[in-house]
Amino acid sequence: MSRSSTLSASFRITGAFVVLAAMATMFLLPIVRAASYKTSIQAYGMDTIAGYEALLSVSYAPANSDLTVAVGKPDGSSVKIPVKSDAEGNARLSLYDYHTRKSGEYSVMAYPASGEKQGSVSYFTVYPDSLSLQDSEVVAQTGIARASGDDKISVRATFKDEYGNGVQGHQVNLISSRSDDRITRSGNGMTDKNGTASFLVSSSKPGVSIFSAIDVATGDVLNSRAQVAFLGGDTYLADAGGDFFAIPKAYAQSAGSLHHFEISGLPSSIQANQNVNFRVTAQDQNDITVQNYTGTVRFSAGGSNSENATLPEDYTFKAEDLGTHEFSLGLKFPTSGTYTIEVRDTSNTLIAGETAVIVGAGSGSGSGSGSGSGTSQKPSIITPVSGTYSQNVQTVSGSAPSGTTVRIFDNDQEIGSVQIGSDGSYSYQTAPLTDGSHSIYVTTSDSQGTVLQTSETVEVEIDTTPPSVDEVTIQPMSGIKTGDIMTVRVLSEADLSEAALVFNGEIFDLAPSLEQTGMYSATLQAPANPGEYPLDVLLVDALGNEATYKDEALITITADGNGQVSQGEEQPEETPVETPEETPEETPVVEGNAPSQVFGVIAFGSDKRVTLIWEAANDDGTIDHYKIYYGTDPVNLSDVVETKDAATTWYVPGLENGKEYYFSVAAIDNDGFESVDKSELVNAIPFTLEVEAEVPERPDVELGANVEEPILRGAAQDQIPPEMVENGPELLWLLLGSGAASGFAGRLSRRKKKVRS
Repeated sequence: MSRSSTLSASFRITGAFVVLAAMATMFLLPIVRAASYKTSIQAYGMDTIAGYEALLSVSYAPANSDLTVAVGKPDGSSVKIPVKSDAEGNARLSLYDYHTRKSGEYSVMAYPASGEKQGSVSYFTVYPDSLSLQDSEVVAQTGIARASGDDKISVRATFKDEYGNGVQGHQVNLISSRSDDRITRSGNGMTDKNGTASFLVSSSKPGVSIFSAIDVATGDVLNSRAQVAFLGGDTYLADAGGDFFAIPKAYAQSAGSLHHFEISGLPSSIQANQNVNFRVTAQDQNDITVQNYTGTVRFSAGGSNSENATLPEDYTFKAEDLGTHEFSLGLKFPTSGTYTIEVRDTSNTLIAGETAVIVGAGSGSGSGSGSGSGTSQKPSIITPVSGTYSQNVQTVSGSAPSGTTVRIFDNDQEIGSVQIGSDGSYSYQTAPLTDGSHSIYVTTSDSQGTVLQTSETVEVEIDTTPPSVDEVTIQPMSGIKTGDIMTVRVLSEADLSEAALVFNGEIFDLAPSLEQTGMYSATLQAPANPGEYPLDVLLVDALGNEATYKDEALITITADGNGQVSQGEEQPEETPVETPEETPEETPVVEGNAPSQVFGVIAFGSDKRVTLIWEAANDDGTIDHYKIYYGTDPVNLSDVVETKDAATTWYVPGLENGKEYYFSVAAIDNDGFESVDKSELVNAIPFTLEVEAEVPERPDVELGANVEEPILRGAAQDQIPPEMVENGPELLWLLLGSGAASGFAGRLSRRKKKVRS
């Protein structure tokens, strides 16, 4: 073989080896990478919406090991969540909605609880919630501008969700209360990443303009408004929040010196104890408005009983008032009669204005004799207003001419009468009204019984019936073993204010379904110990009517997977509170008119507090409230607190974490009698879990309780639950709200919030 042939063969062999090596590298590299990846714990988060839970998952962790999941927030703070991996090195958990109220990019990383803070970092996004008309705002650069047509003021409309996050991508229109104003967009009129759309406004006509922002897509108008006062001539502010340039206090370019005040805008007919609006205008001797009057005025009243008239406080006119100010609901008179209302400048008391006011449709002197034209005054009903109530006893109150008799009617049946005194007011408490619709009105009659006038009709709906459980479904119905995940669905009425399950001594919030009205669901985890576990349902409607349905289902848990769900045939007929006749051995009515013993007390601890839930007691009258005895010594419950009403869910705050407390509950009826026997003793330990220091501080005022109101209803009153280990001693918190088990089901849930009062 020649040298060239040998070299050629050698190159071919070498080339083949290189190709094979490259191919091996291509096939082996992913395997090597996968092996290296498995040495690093992976953590991921699912994108979500502000105020909703975020599902977090962990993989490639050591089996059955304690881990820490660290989540970094857009504001720079972070939170640590302990979790335990399963036999395959995986874990799933929820980041509570409290931690996702800030929109933006979140980071997530997992590492061994006892190891170094190292691991793979990934990111997920929290998007802003839907537009909140209440929390969005319209702001003007300054409140005063020159009415020159070219003095342009910036007005910004910022669309926000209820947590203050800017809502991007909404087309905005800005409109003015005056057609003479000019509005131009600064850009395309779409909200930017901060939720802001900017506009420039100007006007050539003096006056006050109110600017409103409209969401073009929905037609919704923001609650917030921006007000700008456009001033004529050379009268204007140098800058936002500045002062006028040497403008005399009572002088305007188009008007003479301040001469008097005009009181106007009063309604043509005023009733006793009716709050009314009126307007005060500063004018010169030719009745021209002094637009730049900035003095202080004081009010007084004359006439019979004028010392009892309600008048506005002293008011200092602002530049943006342009010499006119509306006093909203600032005037009220206790009785019928003729009054004189006077307003004076506090610096120059010679400058004044007055007007006569007749209260009670021509009642004259207001002597309250009940004769004359005053008796033609139409009676009014102030309370109740039309609506739905859970209180079946209502107070009908209002005003009517003095000396007349007011007769109260319910569904055209007279239910009572009241004699009207000199103050022209009346009040009548009804007997308990039946559930259903009630048309309430009153009439006035004279001493001979002749009907004089009839009031407007108030439509009232009484609803004292608690919500019922129409259906309970549990999946799976059989084959349940310890540790399994179960989904419980409860069908009831729509728009419940609270819905929860009690299972194995724990409370689980029922979340409303987005697909079916009146359907509520929760995800439970079967206990680690085999046995039979009853399932109770707690429901509270929008009016506060509440009911506890015991033993709606019995769930049998086994270790071998043979557990099943059983439901009684007659359970839907059970009432929320069993009567003594039905179960005298369980809820006897104690002799001496005292309430029955309280049964079914459940206690569970959280940070510096213990929440208690019990069954409603029975009484031959009405349960007024409950008394909670507690202390650290089971034989000496030295501390006592009383609830504010007959609710059966309350908590005791201000307790020491880590210390065991004992509790017993007694009922108090409306006659003041207390249960002879207190409930069985229960115990709980308040606790807290350590959270990293960067977590934002909780609100200054403790949610659900304060010093003045130590006990407040609140198993689900927007508390901020701690994050915790699934199998730790604090398991009671694991599924409170929608909890970590909802993470297993992969759903978004939102805990119920009260109205931001």
